[in-house]
Amino acid sequence: MSASAYRLTSQRIDLYCKVRLADLLPQDDLDRLRDYLDDCLTRNLFPPYRGRAIDIGLIADAAGIEPHVLASARAQIQPICDAICRALADQPLTSPASKQEPRRRTRPAPSAATTADREPSSALRAKPGPKPRPIEEHPEPLWTEWEDRDDFASALALHITRHGETVGRLARAITATGVFLDRITLDKWVKGTSSPSSLTSLQALDQIEHRYRLPAGSLRAKLPRSGRAARGNVLDDIPRPERRRLAWHLPEDFSRKPIVEQEEILTWVRTTIISGTTDYRRYQAAAQRQRFAVRFTGLDGARRRTKRAAASPNSSPLHPRFAPAANANDEDTEPGMVVDAPARLQREMTDLLRFKTATLTAFGLRRSGVWNPETASQKVEHFGLMFGAFAASPAGEIRGHGVELSALTFAMLLFPRVWDWYLQWREERRGFYTRWELDLLAVGLSLLQKETGWIRQMPRLGDHLVPISGLVTEDDIAVARADWNGAST
Repeated sequence: MSASAYRLTSQRIDLYCKVRLADLLPQDDLDRLRDYLDDCLTRNLFPPYRGRAIDIGLIADAAGIEPHVLASARAQIQPICDAICRALADQPLTSPASKQEPRRRTRPAPSAATTADREPSSALRAKPGPKPRPIEEHPEPLWTEWEDRDDFASALALHITRHGETVGRLARAITATGVFLDRITLDKWVKGTSSPSSLTSLQALDQIEHRYRLPAGSLRAKLPRSGRAARGNVLDDIPRPERRRLAWHLPEDFSRKPIVEQEEILTWVRTTIISGTTDYRRYQAAAQRQRFAVRFTGLDGARRRTKRAAASPNSSPLHPRFAPAANANDEDTEPGMVVDAPARLQREMTDLLRFKTATLTAFGLRRSGVWNPETASQKVEHFGLMFGAFAASPAGEIRGHGVELSALTFAMLLFPRVWDWYLQWREERRGFYTRWELDLLAVGLSLLQKETGWIRQMPRLGDHLVPISGLVTEDDIAVARADWNGAST
């Protein structure tokens, strides 16, 4: 087979993302990453690296994805970035027409004096093509009256056109002010496939408003609601749950402020907002005291740093700035309804982790994507909370379903009524849905996926099913055992 048969194409990037990354990233983030990788290939742009490893932060910012989401799939993103670099490096430096050997002419060898005279002029020779236009701080608009657009992408495209600029020129002009703005990222904003979500991109948006003499915040007001706090503040030494709560209330220039001011801001947010008395805060505090979960123990490949581990003598203490508030809701203060998983459910969880984390799958099994330790730990927590909700008493504060522990099994996830009850329970408990539910649904669908889903390839799980009032009936069990593959569809 010729070497050209192995040439990297957009179709192969799309296939790689579907096979290797579909189980690791939410669908919208997967689409953004695929578009970014395709742009790199088609526009001859090398993905950013830090040493030999990809720079996941710069890739996330350029693709419009949260860095921690991409970090969980770093090991699977690295090979496709390496393949793009090899494909770009293997491209010929000249066009095919220029490969024809030109007609040879015999010229007299230049003298040493002539060569010396020509060296300065050749070194100062300008690049071919038109000279780039100088960057103006405030370019003059082509017309001064316009009809405002409601959505962000259309409004941004209007003002770029109104000032006679292109996406590339605007990106260079904003970067020249000291705020980096990638041309691909700006192009995605104009097309409407992504929008500013990081602190750096929001600063770039402010610079665009300043450049075009627009009212401050006029473009920001058109941004779609993402349901997420702006990312970019340096809070690496703060536990992740508290970091998510703090991110909503910190100023955009938090990371650029002196340490003393950062300490004052953190203290104020913790005491006034996080530990305050708003309605939602009272609900959140009560919900944290109502702990519910089925606890899986002794699982390899799914170990996370816990508070007790952080407080052990062998661990380094936190900087006082990053210490939790004195009256913060410590998850370990209220035992709540936390029970150990029964032996059979524990074995099922162990088998699932082995299937999703092993370097090679067992003979006869197929899978799509693997879980790294952080992802595996997150899924263990998700399923622990899910089974805990089913096992909790319906008469208690948690208002669970009251399923016997011995009846819990991953085979329950085969039935839509199980998912319907759980999603309604979460919506009634919190009052709205979040990305958490979307991620769990994506995992559930992957377990039932044709040919590569773990539950679909485990018909023996049907032997663990028992009737559960309102969720699983005798007929459901009979149909599933008779045609496991059909019931999984």
